[in-house]
Amino acid sequence: HLIRDGRDTTRSLMQMPWRPKGLVNNARFWVRNLKEVSRTINKLGTDSILEIRYEELVTKPEQSLELICDFIEEKYEASLFDNSEDQAAIFSNWESGWKQKTRSKLNTDSINSWQTELDEDQQAILNSYLKDILAGLGYESKTNKLNIKQKIKLGFEFSTIAWRKLIRSVLNFLNRS
Repeated sequence: HLIRDGRDTTRSLMQMPWRPKGLVNNARFWVRNLKEVSRTINKLGTDSILEIRYEELVTKPEQSLELICDFIEEKYEASLFDNSEDQAAIFSNWESGWKQKTRSKLNTDSINSWQTELDEDQQAILNSYLKDILAGLGYESKTNKLNIKQKIKLGFEFSTIAWRKLIRSVLNFLNRS
């Protein structure tokens, strides 16, 4: 299980063509996935899951990959980092735009990218919404109170999510009738 700062994950998800729009919508997606992993760990036990931090993976890739190989009982080989073989054909045209980074060397550019790529309101909303989960995962979070503008933005995002759910429910009901 790869753990990543939820603010960076949310920022990244907002750029994916397959994800719905919205800051809170994508933050909720990250939270749901964490809850699913937690349920899986409870079912299978902690010995069945290896947790690796994204930040460790990109700053110490060799050690992280050695841990992963050891966990899956495979031999670690430095050649695992060799992506010189042309792999252009492994992605469809639709995927190639957003999966292209997987073919480049690991780098730390996206660590804490939420601090530069999200505006002040988005940062405050994410820090407020995710503060307990971030703290539980060991990520530092600024916990300033939201101002009225930020509260309105947060309320608008939640109301948009609620409306989308309602419309989907109505359409599903109508399709079954």
